[in-house]
Amino acid sequence: MPVPLVTACPGCGKSIKYPAHAVGKSIRCRYCGTISKAPPPPEAPPAPKDDTVSHRAADGTREEKRVPRRQSAGSLPQPPAPATAQPVSATRAASLPGPSAGVPQVAPLVTLNSPRRKRSGFGWLLVLGAVGLILTCAAITIGVVAVVGLRVTSRENRDAGSTPAVAETPARESQSLPHAVTSDFPRRILAIGVHNYIFANPTSYGADSAGFIRRDFGKTVEKIANRFRIPEGQVFELSDGAPEPRRRIPLKPVIEQTIQRFVETSRRQDRIILLLCAHTVEIEGTPYVVPLEGELTDPKTLIPLDWIMKQLGECRAQQKVLIADFNRYDRGRGVELPHGGKMAASTAKLLKDPPPGVQVWSACSEGQYSYEFDDYYEFRDGDRIQGIKGGAFLSLFSVAFMQGLGGKIQSPNDELPLEALAAKVNELTERLSEEFADAEDDMADAAANPPSAQPSTDKPARRAKQTPFVAGNRPSESVPYDPTEPVPPAIAIPRPQDVFGERMASVEQVRRLVDFFALPPIKEPRKTEVRIRFDEVLPFRAERLAEYHNGMTAEQVQKEAARYPVRAAVVRAIEEIRKLESGDGALPSTLTEADRSDAAKAAYARMQRGPARVMHVLEQLTEELEKAVAQRDDEKSKFWQATLDYVRAQVKARHIYVNEYTNAFGIVRRDRLPELDPKKGHVGWRLASQETLSTNDSSMKELRKELRKIYDDIIKQHPDTPWAILAKREKNVALGLRWEPFARPKSEQMEGFADSR
Repeated sequence: MPVPLVTACPGCGKSIKYPAHAVGKSIRCRYCGTISKAPPPPEAPPAPKDDTVSHRAADGTREEKRVPRRQSAGSLPQPPAPATAQPVSATRAASLPGPSAGVPQVAPLVTLNSPRRKRSGFGWLLVLGAVGLILTCAAITIGVVAVVGLRVTSRENRDAGSTPAVAETPARESQSLPHAVTSDFPRRILAIGVHNYIFANPTSYGADSAGFIRRDFGKTVEKIANRFRIPEGQVFELSDGAPEPRRRIPLKPVIEQTIQRFVETSRRQDRIILLLCAHTVEIEGTPYVVPLEGELTDPKTLIPLDWIMKQLGECRAQQKVLIADFNRYDRGRGVELPHGGKMAASTAKLLKDPPPGVQVWSACSEGQYSYEFDDYYEFRDGDRIQGIKGGAFLSLFSVAFMQGLGGKIQSPNDELPLEALAAKVNELTERLSEEFADAEDDMADAAANPPSAQPSTDKPARRAKQTPFVAGNRPSESVPYDPTEPVPPAIAIPRPQDVFGERMASVEQVRRLVDFFALPPIKEPRKTEVRIRFDEVLPFRAERLAEYHNGMTAEQVQKEAARYPVRAAVVRAIEEIRKLESGDGALPSTLTEADRSDAAKAAYARMQRGPARVMHVLEQLTEELEKAVAQRDDEKSKFWQATLDYVRAQVKARHIYVNEYTNAFGIVRRDRLPELDPKKGHVGWRLASQETLSTNDSSMKELRKELRKIYDDIIKQHPDTPWAILAKREKNVALGLRWEPFARPKSEQMEGFADSR
């Protein structure tokens, strides 16, 4: 069996095994993913020269005989150094992280040099076993001493916040190991992602349920931390899209307290990154960041961007980087709820002129979106197809890392290599946006010019770009790395109940209240999104909810329908809507190419019966609820009054949506769907939301006015209640629809994305 060859990875310094037939070919490190060329095996050391011995023969003549030289410990040839694998290119080699330059290699602990003598197989086993036991015990002893002496006190300090006593270690031992082993690099990252907005358009976390592409928000944070050598204990994520148990709710007070704790606990020698993905909005010339519960028109519910910049400016860390992924927009999903639109001039101005010592890397510029793809997008980078999932800007970090970019951090004193990574990511982002974006991404144009089955050719198409930029200055002075300084403590990200106090109603109490009248969403939710219940994260005063106590179950109401006609009508409407949203009553929101075939067209008539039946049920419920409105003066319970108005509004909203769906289905029957582009991986069409109704039916427009008036009345009559929260949200839900192509990764592409994990 051929013996495998061994080389040292130029990225992480660890040993890589490879077969002899791979010499000269590209190999990948299983530990860090670095690609390098397999070197030829090292040349065997020259055989030692023999000694020449002279002696006198029996006949008196002198003879010379060559005898193998016996080697002493001092004359032993040194074992050949492992061949260093050569990188694919000099550029990639310069950007790959590796062991510290000038760090000496660890010498062998024991050198055996004994005369050869014949041993039995059992004897050799005893010798080898003894040697192995000695080496194992020595390694364990050294490891325990090193870990205990160098780590225990710092970890205790991390938990308790006290100054530890640092164990003294000989300098020679400390220098004999790579920095990644002997010390925690003075680096930290706090990543904040706001995704499942309550009153604003959601943004994509980027999770792929199929597992083909792992470039979501959390995975990108992990890759940044790995490439920049940020210790695991200094990586923090505050995101409602993260899987459990990492999920944290980014409410306004939670974000503010977390940022404050992050900057206040950073040391002078630290280099920190604040990654912030959220909507921004401009109100009276002032830019704000929108938290999960932020209302786009109420500054009291928003976070001033200037406050965040000030926190970074006052931070003691020597290098402070803000990665701002603002103004997210997914064309394939459309605008389901309002958001701040494109980046405002005031936001761009503040980002381009940060406080001294703060560097800003923005995902887009003034008047632009930061594009995202909740489904999937195929982007060709040279000969390779890159799968974009979630935010395009953050997805391209993985592409840059795969190409060896991201900087070469060898020692704790090195800077965060922002420029090298930004140059590649910015170039890829701009190229992708030129390929994807167009004039229809301008929401103002879309509102002024409702889409039609036949697009207008009067106005030439124009290309909108997403151009990231880097602003700010590097640190002017370098603070030397001090391994004796205690590491910063881990940040305790507060929970909603930690910031609102004990006077609030319990989560269980609010959930029981809402579950009684909760209805399914009008539009099919994203399959990749995490559903966040507003009643589990928002505060409600206990004394306020006591006014809305409900002492009857749905079964009790049905038994006493004659006595409680208003309640009976509400319960029937709730049950009928829930039935419509389950089983064959649910309306499909995606189509595939097969739905355009001749065979599929024969089934269109049957499919059309579904919306017609739903519309009939909604019309019946409308009549029953209007009769209940005439009797509402007899209903004294605030719970049932609020629920009646909310259910009425939901019936009207679904009426508008089904009408929009019918019009959208008419485009399918007339075969006027947008063309699919195989080069972009399109596999079908999805109903995207838009504010403007596609119908010219005046009755639907009047119905929408009635709908908004009901929501306004709920907000006014039942403030600080779950009904008011739902009314604020549903009032601005976009009910217009249009067909948009979408893409999806295929199982055979999994191999192509394996190295991006």
